[in-house]
This record gives sequence, structure tokens and C-alpha cells, in this order.
Amino acid sequence: MTDFNGQIFFFFLFFSLFGLATAHAGAAQTVDQKRPEPQQAGKGFSGQKPLATIPFDFDGNLIYLRVSVNDSEPLWFILDTGASASVISLDLMKRLKIDSAGEIPVGGAGNGGATGHLLKGASIKINGLEGFTSPVQVAVPLAHLEPFSGRKLEGVLGYEFFSQFAVDIDYQAKKLTVYDGDGLDYRGKGQIIPIIFKRNHPHIKAKTIVRGPDRAEEIETDFVIDTGSSQSVALTRQFVDENKLLEKISPTLEVPLTGAGVGGTSKGLIGRIEKLRIGNFEIGRPITSLSRDEKGVFATSAEFEGNIGAEILKNFRVIFDYKNRRMILEKTSPAPFGEQKFDMSGILLKKSDGEIGIAGLIENSPAAESGLQKEDILRKINGRPASRYSLSELREKFKSAGKIELEIRRKGEVLKKILTLRKLI
Repeated sequence: MTDFNGQIFFFFLFFSLFGLATAHAGAAQTVDQKRPEPQQAGKGFSGQKPLATIPFDFDGNLIYLRVSVNDSEPLWFILDTGASASVISLDLMKRLKIDSAGEIPVGGAGNGGATGHLLKGASIKINGLEGFTSPVQVAVPLAHLEPFSGRKLEGVLGYEFFSQFAVDIDYQAKKLTVYDGDGLDYRGKGQIIPIIFKRNHPHIKAKTIVRGPDRAEEIETDFVIDTGSSQSVALTRQFVDENKLLEKISPTLEVPLTGAGVGGTSKGLIGRIEKLRIGNFEIGRPITSLSRDEKGVFATSAEFEGNIGAEILKNFRVIFDYKNRRMILEKTSPAPFGEQKFDMSGILLKKSDGEIGIAGLIENSPAAESGLQKEDILRKINGRPASRYSLSELREKFKSAGKIELEIRRKGEVLKKILTLRKLI
């Protein structure tokens, strides 16, 4: 059982506000484990039958699973390796009339903070995994994240689940295969990446490669592996400043918001590092968030230097084997990694009460140049009602060059705007 005396930080439950393509219990003590040497895997699983195979929704680069709380109807939870404790939303706590054992401050990624509640007598079950029941001890505010995901979010499934099983995530097939982690003998074709744990978060060493004045510079980086982040690569302000990355990464975009987490919204620059190297895998020019936060873990934490999210992870079949302190990556396509696409409109999208609106704009972007404004409501896109799009579908649409006709509502007035999308970074 986790000791929750003190503040709780939710590091990495993090929604990108752009088209690309948490939770931490702070009272737990940091345990730095000796990192095993990298291994090359052999062939296939040996002598292990899965305990369960569970389908999931993959939406906006996040994994949504059906979970029940105290025998409730199935609810949508995000699967999050960046969550050192499973949590439920404050709204769900109130709806299910779960008793509070007192308030506790929460914070983390983002410039803000909030208040959570310790829970009495709450437990969770995963639909499709018989025999698994786990206590959930904390409720936190999650409703403010729903406009950025465009869907209901009732909780986060974190460390308690991953620590009991070996979890095989097949992003392509959208299924989760769960194994008993004891004695798991992996002999597949993937690469085994050693992990260590700090405050129940899985950390790896990888290389951030940037272009120096004379040659490429390789910087060993302590990354948290985070299925609860929809982003690609995010680097902390301290790491960015210490390595003078703002001088080495060009061009960059200054954006009003880079994303939203439990601790609030985050700010920073968006750019591309030259390469990210994980083991023997190299991903060229990944979209990278360079934090300029002044508060929260991306501004102040010395326990990690960056975060690798689902925009990277979805290129692999990913196996988390916590008991053996390893992550296994199997590349799902023999083709080289393609260059990641970024939003070409300059619109930061949100969805609330069934309407898609503008949360912010990038300066000197097609959206800003067309006269769009923050809080405009999108009514139609190329003649099709905006309500027929999910946020992830619309963000995907805004990643391809060309002309888009928008019909918007602004304070009761209906206007039409033409956007000529172009590559921004």
C-alpha cells in the first residue's frame, strides 16, 4: 500500500493540444535500482499462456480501457505507465458516493496545482481480466482534461496493475495481452531495454541527439516511459537550459500551450531534435516539446530529464515486464521510421458540450493569418458539420497541406474562413 502522507504529484498524464501523428504519488520514496546491462532477445515466448487478452480504444494517442469501480458499470480509464498510483476522478467519487478520508494537495505537469481526496473503501476491476481487484486510494480532478481529449475520463490505471503482470501492448491490433510476470521467458525478436524505477515510474537511458556547431552531439538522457502522454518527446526546462538546447534546435515554434496535465496547462517551444536513440532504434527528427514551465515537475524535477510518449511508443509492440525490470520493443513495420507530422493549421483544439472550439492560436500560422480567434466555435469543415469529427480525427486532418474552408460561430455571428495549411516545423 502506498503511503500518501504529503503532496501527490501527477507527473505525466498529459494531453497534447496539437495533432501528433499523471499520475504520481509524491510521498513514495525514490528507489534507484541498479540498471541491468542491455540484452538482445531471442525467439518467442516460452511456456507462457496469457491470463487475458483485452481490446482497447486508442484515441488521441492514448489507451482507454474499461474499468469498474466498486462494481459500477464499465468506465473509461487511461492506461498510464507514468502513473505511480491508480486514481479516479473527483466527479466519479461524488457520483458513486465514495467517502473521503481527507483532502490532499496534488500537482505535477503544468503550472498549477489542485486538491485531491484520499478514499475509503474503493477498488477497481478491469473488464476482461478475471481475479484482478486493486484498491484505489486517491481521487483527483480530471474534468478539466476532458476538453482536450474530447471524451469522458473517469480514472487512470497505473503502477498497481503493471507491477503485478507482464503487459504486452499491441498498438496496431489495439489489444492488451496480460501475462503472469513470474518466470516469463521472452525469446522474441525485439530488443530488451533495461528499466529502473523512481517513485514507481519506469525510467530508461536513451540518447538525445542534437546538431552542434561542428558535429552531432549525443546527450545521455534519463527518460520516463509514459503511455499516458500523447506526445512524442518532452524535455524538462532544466535539461533544456543545462544543455543549451534552445541554441542547438532550430527552427522552433513558440506556442501558447504545449499540453495539459493534472497540474494544469504547460507552456514551451516545439522543435525537432536530430534523433532519439533507444537501444539500437533511431527515430529521426521527432517532434520535441522544450519546456518553459516555471512551476511543476517539468520545471523543477531533478529525477528525470525527459518523457517519451505514445507518439514514439505506437511504432512498437511494447512489453512492460516490471518484475524483471525490462521493457521489450518489437518494431511493428520493417520500413524505416517516417518523419512525424505536426499540425499545419496553428489551431489548438478543444471540445466541450459537443462543440469543437479554439483553445489558442500559434502566431504567424494559417489560422492566425485567416483572422480566427480564441474561443471561436467550429461549425463546419469543408461543408461537413464539425460535430461529426472526433478531436483526434480533426487534428489528423490538420496535418496535411492544402486548403480548408471553415465555418465558425463567434458571439452569435457566423463567419467563413479559408485556411491554406502549410508545414510549420
